[in-house]
Amino acid sequence: MNLITPELMHLVLLGGGHAQISVLKSLGMDPIAGLRITLISRDRLTPYSGMLPGYIEGKYTKSESMIDLVRLAHFAGARFIHDTATSIDADKHILKLANHPPLHFDRLSINIGSTPRLDHIDGASEHALPVKPVPELMEQVDAITQGYRQCKNINIIGGGVAGVEVAFALHQRLNISTQRQVNIRVIHAGERLVDHLNSKAANLVMQAMIARGIKAITRRKAITVSAHQIVLDDSSVLDSDLTLITTSATPPAWLKDTGLAQCPAGFLAINRYCQSISHNHIFAAGDIATLTRDARPKSGVFAVRAGPILR
Repeated sequence: MNLITPELMHLVLLGGGHAQISVLKSLGMDPIAGLRITLISRDRLTPYSGMLPGYIEGKYTKSESMIDLVRLAHFAGARFIHDTATSIDADKHILKLANHPPLHFDRLSINIGSTPRLDHIDGASEHALPVKPVPELMEQVDAITQGYRQCKNINIIGGGVAGVEVAFALHQRLNISTQRQVNIRVIHAGERLVDHLNSKAANLVMQAMIARGIKAITRRKAITVSAHQIVLDDSSVLDSDLTLITTSATPPAWLKDTGLAQCPAGFLAINRYCQSISHNHIFAAGDIATLTRDARPKSGVFAVRAGPILR
């Protein structure tokens, strides 16, 4: 009797973002015969972004707000590689990693997120902390909460929704729960915070901040960040024991040499099926991708919505 073995297709999932999590869950519940799956992630645990403010403020524990990617990969029958990508040869179907041999893929899905820009502020790369990746931020917050790090002044550069949410969460965690009396400021170049929202919503945000003693500094740009200070564009100087960055997102530099189509900002250009518009065997979702005909904000909710499309 001749046994027919299904032709193997290698699906590589680069990054453990929300869209990939949805794919892995689906594959675990409804496996596809002959499909070999590899998940590559720089983190073994990934936070659910909707719970991040609650995690920062102490409402949720680490175990409640983190997804174990190793266990999820095992559930889906996938191999897990703890590593980061360094380049992609889209035409040859090759993915190169920092600490493992190159991988050949038949289909590649990219969901690696983005990080706030640091290159536009002098000293930010050395002395400021982007809010992503989240584990690094939580290490600092935990150190302050547990008394291992002295902190009187926290400044958040970027007054969008992310910056405001982090400010409220830090106030609750530090000033209310542990009563540490930390001064929290949000620095924003625009006329008002959350300036992409309507004026009524923005006013409600400001009222809530004033009630909690969180200071907003608007129409000012941070020019220089040092270990304990921030210099603004009006030459004023702010004391800062911890400087956080929540400004506009940027993709990793290595993407520009992949041959994949990109939007003007350098993110991967995709169609409504989450496919690369230049290579239909490569998919992308979340912050790293831009829908060419209907661009969306860089927000975790859109990665969640992309999950069913990828499935």
